[in-house]
Amino acid sequence: ASRRTHQDDHAEMIERFLDKFAKLIIDISWVVWEDVICEPGKNKPKEVWLKLFEKHPTRFTMGSDQVGQFIGPVGHNYLKPEIIKYWALAEYCKPATAKAILY
Repeated sequence: ASRRTHQDDHAEMIERFLDKFAKLIIDISWVVWEDVICEPGKNKPKEVWLKLFEKHPTRFTMGSDQVGQFIGPVGHNYLKPEIIKYWALAEYCKPATAKAILY
């Protein structure tokens, strides 16, 4: 699922795929997290996505799109800010759901 293919019923489309393809795992890309899953300007998933995470907790994995260089030349951690934003799932999902996605 990509931001370039966003449609208004993005969550419903993903749900149809998950219902149809039993082994499908969805990578929550950093741009999809920010542009599609979360409420505008917030690090809080929209209700439709929270319901989908609860329905299929083992079918999602977090993604960073950070490729190749995780630590910058002077020690800056490029990966950390792309990963910790997903911790919001622990606040808004049931503990078992958050653990299934985050670990």
